[in-house]
Amino acid sequence: MFSFPLKKTDRTDLFGVLKKYLKKNFKGKLKEYQNDIQILHDLRQEMRKVENYVSNEVLLKYYGYLIILRTKFPFNKNNPRRVKINFRWTDTFLKNKVACDEISYEQGAVLFNLALLELQRSTSFNVETEEGIKSTINSLKLSASYFNHIREKILKELLLAPSKDLNSATLSMLENWLLAQAQELVVKKVIKDNMKAALISKLAMETSSMYSRSYSLFQSSPINNALPKKFSSTLICKQLYFHALAQKYQSIVSYSKSKYGIQVGHLQYACELIGQTKNHMKFLPNGFLTSLKEFINQISKEYKSADKENNICYSESVPPVNSLPKLQKHQIVKLVALPKFEEYIDVKIFSGLIPLQVVEGLEKFKEKLEAVKEDLKQACDEKNGAIQELYERLGLPGSIYALESDGALPENIVSGLKMAKENGGFEQLLEIQTNLTEMYKGSHSMIQEIVLKVKEEEDEDLEISMQYGEQWKRATSGELNGKLKKQLSIYTQKLRQAQNADTTIKQELERNFESLQLLALSEKQLIGKLPVGSSSMSQETQKLVGKIKIILKQLDQYIETRNEALEKFSTISDEDRNQMSSELLKTGSISEYDNIIDSYINENFKDIIMQTRSSLNDQDDVLQNLEFLNQDFVSSTKESNALKKKEQFLQNLSNAIQTHARIVKNATDGMNFYSSLQDNLLRLKQDVDDFVMARNLEKEERLESLKSQNNQSGYNIPNQNNQMNQMNQMNQMNQNSQMNQMGQMNQMNQMGQMNQMNQMKKKKDKKKKKKTKTKNQLPNMNPQQFNMGYQQNQGYNPYFQGGGRGQLPMQNMNQFQNMNQQQFNMGYQQNQGYNPYFQGGGRGQFPMQNMNFQQNQMQYNQNPNIKKKKKNKK
Repeated sequence: MFSFPLKKTDRTDLFGVLKKYLKKNFKGKLKEYQNDIQILHDLRQEMRKVENYVSNEVLLKYYGYLIILRTKFPFNKNNPRRVKINFRWTDTFLKNKVACDEISYEQGAVLFNLALLELQRSTSFNVETEEGIKSTINSLKLSASYFNHIREKILKELLLAPSKDLNSATLSMLENWLLAQAQELVVKKVIKDNMKAALISKLAMETSSMYSRSYSLFQSSPINNALPKKFSSTLICKQLYFHALAQKYQSIVSYSKSKYGIQVGHLQYACELIGQTKNHMKFLPNGFLTSLKEFINQISKEYKSADKENNICYSESVPPVNSLPKLQKHQIVKLVALPKFEEYIDVKIFSGLIPLQVVEGLEKFKEKLEAVKEDLKQACDEKNGAIQELYERLGLPGSIYALESDGALPENIVSGLKMAKENGGFEQLLEIQTNLTEMYKGSHSMIQEIVLKVKEEEDEDLEISMQYGEQWKRATSGELNGKLKKQLSIYTQKLRQAQNADTTIKQELERNFESLQLLALSEKQLIGKLPVGSSSMSQETQKLVGKIKIILKQLDQYIETRNEALEKFSTISDEDRNQMSSELLKTGSISEYDNIIDSYINENFKDIIMQTRSSLNDQDDVLQNLEFLNQDFVSSTKESNALKKKEQFLQNLSNAIQTHARIVKNATDGMNFYSSLQDNLLRLKQDVDDFVMARNLEKEERLESLKSQNNQSGYNIPNQNNQMNQMNQMNQMNQNSQMNQMGQMNQMNQMGQMNQMNQMKKKKDKKKKKKTKTKNQLPNMNPQQFNMGYQQNQGYNPYFQGGGRGQLPMQNMNQFQNMNQQQFNMGYQQNQGYNPYFQGGGRGQFPMQNMNFQQNQMQYNQNPNIKKKKKNKK
């Protein structure tokens, strides 16, 4: 039985990170929980030292604390207050260290080690006893259940497996492999107990299928090259062994039914199956190898005996393999429930902190308040707009101010101007518009960047999936990035709504631009611009003005009440937070949170909601009454042109003050929204970057794995990144070849003349060359080729070792003496792409830049063939 080393982990700043979070979010309570942090920190240090099953409870206890930790601290990526702890673990199979800042990674690694400890424990029992078989089966089932929990629960939170031992295919393989071993022990026990042959056949056939699934998953997993050959050979042989065993016991069933020909057929098929194990026997563990050889001898004897008996006594025809009845299967072993981790916790930590699920409930409470606010805000904005529209149509309160003011600005106007100045005045409006535009552009640009990254990754994934077809076995990007795209869609919709709100602000600013310019003037300047008009009023007019002012004050009160109500829904008071937390803590079911929150809002916000709704319902009657009073007011006054100008001026000034207040408030809300949105987009961008990086790493590793697998089977997978470059190079080589052929005749004439001249020169300098002959020139290079290397000045050519430069095609070389034997062999072994290093027809992709020219020079000097040529020349 195989076992694997535990995952190892580095130290992490658990203490510092949690301390920083508590200090920031729970002021005054750091000392209260400092001891709890220390307990968790010390336990993790103890967990790092665990080597065998004796210390199993340390892992169980630590995992229980991790469960508590998740309920007390925000580890969710979408939470702006997220706690990040960098966990670093070693991959069990590949031995590389992988870091991740998600607590799910820590949980998955701990469960992985718990699974390996159970596997380790399963080897300690004596499977020759009934008690030992039961204990081993239980350990194997629990180990498989740990792996299943990681795959089904933890990986869904991680989105992508950080390390290859936590890969879904790896976990599935380990789970099926462990269950297959447990089922194998069940088969052993029922055979030992002399159970019915039909049952044994079903159990053995299911065992074969389980080993078959394990082998298929192993082949597609990223660790298939990390485990020894005996592991895969064992999977293959056990699949064949239990299939043959099932055929053997089915032959007994056939014999009991007097179906002697079918009996022989089953035994014959069993011999064929078990015969396929011979190629793998040298890799098998000794214990299984011995059992397998005994079974081979036994099944061979049984087949010969049954065949002989059938030929002598029954003479029934033996059906071919494909005509034999299909064997049934029966699985006994199943996954089991994981331990109750909370039972291993002796000291409760962070008991005073609000559980994370309650914090999430408070977030939901805030969202529901925001939804109520939006409904009220929409209704309030509509009613407030109706008031402003009526004021502008009736000229109120300008007409009242005109009669009451006598060479000075009304008190309401003066206080309104002061407030507008404090909020930045007219200049602030221009700056607000620019800021909103820039913040929108920034947010839109971030969204576009994220959309592009997601789309590019999806397109690359689709392209490579289509390129490799059935060989490319991994989840598509569309299956994994759903949460990211959903969040992106939400932010895009919110940005679109913000753009509409910005447009409304811009239109209001443009519509009231002329009157808003009055806010840039001082009070003294405004008084100087105030038209002079008679302000005498009759007694009847004075009464009407008094009634109108009462209604105007009532409408102002409506607007103020609505703004207060909306502000109440914008923030949650400490009192509401504490009461809501208390209500949520009373229930252990998250599914009940919605009802609890709705009930709390109805009870505690009922008065303010009713008050706001009442003002909305009563407003229409009040506005109608105001319109009737204004008609009487206009009839009772005799307005001169000067008085009308004064009314219009004061009305414009009043409108400007109100418009300024609305624009500043709405723009402030807008900038706060953009600031919050950009923070969220930065977090989303980081999540997308992490996702893309993880997918790219996984892609490269899968490509390497596929390339390795197919090289072993004699088929090379083209490198995705270099495929187009190789095709272009091949086309260029063909073009160069055609050009070389066209100029071949002229080159031959030129080369002949050059050779004659050089031969004469060689004879004259023969003695001199023996002493000073350079080692930088290749022995079989003709002078024309060597000279071309010096004459051309583009690109370094390794043919010219003396510093020559040129792009002389390598295929023009008659012989390349400096190639070592290993490089030459590589050319023949690889079968993709022509490599001009291998002039004997070798094919390969050995990169030119990897040639070691100093080593080549030594090989050149030591080459006996070259020395022999030198001797012959002498």
